[in-house]
Amino acid sequence: MLVAHTDLRLGGGRLSSTILLERRFRVHLVERDRVVFDNRFLPPGRRSRSFAHLYATLEGAFETEVAGLVGPSLHVIGEDEFDVVTPDAPRFRSHGAPVRIFELRIRTRELRVPVGLAHGPVPLSAEAWRAIERVVRAPSTTSVRGVLVALATDGVIVPEVAATVVAEESAMVQRLWAPMQARYQAFDTAPSIKGIAEDAGVSVVTAARYLRKIVNTFGLHGSTFRDVMYVMRLRMAAMLLSAPGVTVGEVAAQVGYGSLEAMDRAFANAGLPVPSALQALVGYEAVAAGARPLGGGVTPGR
Repeated sequence: MLVAHTDLRLGGGRLSSTILLERRFRVHLVERDRVVFDNRFLPPGRRSRSFAHLYATLEGAFETEVAGLVGPSLHVIGEDEFDVVTPDAPRFRSHGAPVRIFELRIRTRELRVPVGLAHGPVPLSAEAWRAIERVVRAPSTTSVRGVLVALATDGVIVPEVAATVVAEESAMVQRLWAPMQARYQAFDTAPSIKGIAEDAGVSVVTAARYLRKIVNTFGLHGSTFRDVMYVMRLRMAAMLLSAPGVTVGEVAAQVGYGSLEAMDRAFANAGLPVPSALQALVGYEAVAAGARPLGGGVTPGR
């Protein structure tokens, strides 16, 4: 299992993220304080039905176009509703002060429940929620395996997934992962393959080959290292623009755009509103006050 963590404060917001990468699945643990995730404003991608995301909200609000929940809820979100959002995909938004998320990306063939926001929340047992809390508080191969067993017991995923957890990857993968892990912790969204190669003590050719292998093996965004960084930078910029008191210039600098003009071009190329307009649409204070509704009211979860 490959693990990386980052914790960033910008303006009046905070974003904490831990990723745990496995060959059959990916776990993402997120805590956002007054930072909004809105799937309307993600880089576009090609439709995919091979993967889905178990999106468990432990604390905070989860809104769709027709309803909203506050507190514990689990939704099974299609890949084309989350990682590679298509124009006709249902919309959802996640926010809170804070909001805490457990997300499991898994192959659809390993699910036993229907995929898509249209199906609404999936009921979970108290034991499954306790297992999710354990991995959020202390992520490890043991706690991740415990969540998988609990989800299988609840009939959400197939039991075989728990047996696929790999405690330790090959020496070369770990060697390349170490500088990537350091860059993730530093919230470096513009790393170079050359810099990673130097830190790992390998050639640029070797680094490029293994980074491509990591991207493809562990289900990261896109098919190349460059794809991953492109998507990550845009996603982070869109979220950070929602933080109270932050300026567009501060976000551009934080995510590695050389100038406001560079971020404007990147947003335009991705089909997104200009950053200042997007900031007005996703600002946390307006969203939390109900001034930017997706539709539907907000009711208690679980």
